[in-house]
Amino acid sequence: MAQRSIRQDNSPWLFGDPVWIQSVRGQVSAELVRIANPRGDDELGIEVSLLATQSVASIDDFITVCPSKSNQTLTIDVRASIVPRIVAAPSLLYFGEVDHQNSPLKRNLLIRRTDGKNLVLLAKKSSPKGIEVVVDEKYNGSCDRARFVVTLHPGKAKGYLNEGKLLSWLEGETEPVVVPLMISSSLKDG
Repeated sequence: MAQRSIRQDNSPWLFGDPVWIQSVRGQVSAELVRIANPRGDDELGIEVSLLATQSVASIDDFITVCPSKSNQTLTIDVRASIVPRIVAAPSLLYFGEVDHQNSPLKRNLLIRRTDGKNLVLLAKKSSPKGIEVVVDEKYNGSCDRARFVVTLHPGKAKGYLNEGKLLSWLEGETEPVVVPLMISSSLKDG
C-alpha cells in the first residue's frame, strides 16, 4: 500500500520531483510510486515492502526520504511484526507422565490461518505410533481455523516419544505445520 508524501507546507510532493529514498537498517525495501490525483498532477508515494529474506520476526527500521536538491530529510519509522500464514496453538503438545496402564490422553490443537483465508482440511499427517489426530466434528471448512483432537494411546505407543513431532500438511501447502510433542514417559519397546 502506497502512502502519500507531504511537504512541510502540507502540499504534496509530485511524482516528477527529484527525490531519493533509502532504508536505514536494510530490513525493508522502499520505492517511489505514482499516486493518481483527481487534479491531474500525480503525487509521489512511498511503497514499503518486506525483503524476501525476512521470516518470522519483528521489523524496526527507518526510511529516509530526501529531495535531491535539498539538505532536508524526512525520516519515517517502519515497524512491523511478521507472523507465519499458518500457526498452531499450542506450539507444543504436553502429555505429561505416562505409562502403558494410562487410559488415552487427549489434547486440543488449533491450527489457523493468519491471512484470513479458509483453512482447508488435512491432506496428510505424520505422527509417532500411538498418536491419533482427528478433526473436531464442528469444523466445516468455511473458516480460517480448525480444532483437532490429538490422542495419545499409551498401550499402542512404543519407545521414547519425547522427541516426536506431529506433522500436518494442509491442502495446497508444501510445508507441514510442525508441532513438537513432550511426553515424560516410561514407555519401553516390548
